[in-house]
Amino acid sequence: MGSLRLRARVVLFFLLVCLLAVSAVSAVSAVSAIARTRTQTLTFTTGQFVVNCTSSGQRCSPPKKLTFRLGRNGTLTSIKYTAAATHCSSTLLRVFRKGRQIAKTGRLEPGETSERLVTRIGLTRGVTTLRFQAQGFVGGCNAGYVSSWGGKITVAVKVPRR
Repeated sequence: MGSLRLRARVVLFFLLVCLLAVSAVSAVSAVSAIARTRTQTLTFTTGQFVVNCTSSGQRCSPPKKLTFRLGRNGTLTSIKYTAAATHCSSTLLRVFRKGRQIAKTGRLEPGETSERLVTRIGLTRGVTTLRFQAQGFVGGCNAGYVSSWGGKITVAVKVPRR
């Protein structure tokens, strides 16, 4: 009779441990689900644009600017550029922040969309300005300089939820 009670207690103890383990796993899953939803992604875009270059050579000036305001610190997570279909030669897009190049695309044909450039660049609360400069390549109507370029640029910024 005594060993039967001991076995029953061992079984109950084992069941209790299993229940606690399942509860702990559920709690960790719930916490990580909450943590995943504590950020949101904001997108900012230039819309369709054209820049008429005032420079000579393959790098076009002035750069296209995109200015946006963040209410909280955030992280620039991606940049996507779609070259205008009206380009007559290939281009490459350079991305600058505070005068420093932070990213660049590969060579894009007219109308082609860049791969999503993945970044992890911290941005502070307030106004941020990114500048975009096109670089041309000889070919098509490009005989050694870029006269204009355009398209659409979209950036994504991850910020904490309030």
